[in-house]
Amino acid sequence: MSFIDQVRPRVLYEHKSSLRPRAGAVSNTAALQALVRSLSLQIRSGNELWAYQQVNAAIDQFMTPFKPRSVLGSPFIRSDMLSRTRYDRFFPELLVEAGPRNEPGKYYGSPAACHSVYQVLFGSEISEPVLFDVTGICSRNEREVSAESGRLRHFSMRELVVLGPEQYCESMKKQVYDAQLQFCKEVLDIDFKVVVASDPFCGADATLQKAAQIMEERKLEFVIDLPGVGELAFSSLNTHGSLFTDGFEMHSSRHKLVSFCLAWGIDRIALILASQGRLREPAQHD
Repeated sequence: MSFIDQVRPRVLYEHKSSLRPRAGAVSNTAALQALVRSLSLQIRSGNELWAYQQVNAAIDQFMTPFKPRSVLGSPFIRSDMLSRTRYDRFFPELLVEAGPRNEPGKYYGSPAACHSVYQVLFGSEISEPVLFDVTGICSRNEREVSAESGRLRHFSMRELVVLGPEQYCESMKKQVYDAQLQFCKEVLDIDFKVVVASDPFCGADATLQKAAQIMEERKLEFVIDLPGVGELAFSSLNTHGSLFTDGFEMHSSRHKLVSFCLAWGIDRIALILASQGRLREPAQHD
């Protein structure tokens, strides 16, 4: 076995919450599977939005100190935009085709909320660091779309996206990471661990890409072990380097531009909190 083949995800941090599940918590597999289905973006409507509103209200607390610009992400992206960051080469199996039937392969469901930010900034001069709070509906052709896996083909994502000079982003990433640890411990108050992880790269160099991502700690996942579902990543801190800033032709006369993002899976956090009896459905009134 080569050195690259031996590179594996590893745990950086682990936290055990002192808060025990409340009355109404769900601990059996069947009930958890029902929660996944009921919180799915594909079937929820009307009053089921309350779960997402409560999760977003919690994330609002995280966002406030950073004062980012709010952006509503597009659920679609053009294929030529995806190719700018080689997403279509690295993750072809995850793409969900969208758009008019007479234009196959031209549009896809956006695989991550942050892509909307980079499209808007295409070709821009970035003279000062910029921060965005972006929310979007994302689509990925997950192999294990099921209640058991906690994976959805269409899901809601919220991200803090940061662009700027290398030194600024490195310093800001440390602040964001520390704030995220505090948020998970004090606001969500859940058991979790931080794992050095990798994306599901495809192709001949997939093993090399995954190993490089892990060795350079470019992707940190915040993971919970959920009874009936298993280990579930509900958030990730992703270091992009200049992949997006170069790919979308952003420039600065003074600095090399890089970016990173912190992403939350709204559906998954709703599932986690609901499973512990931490979400409350509004009272119904006649």
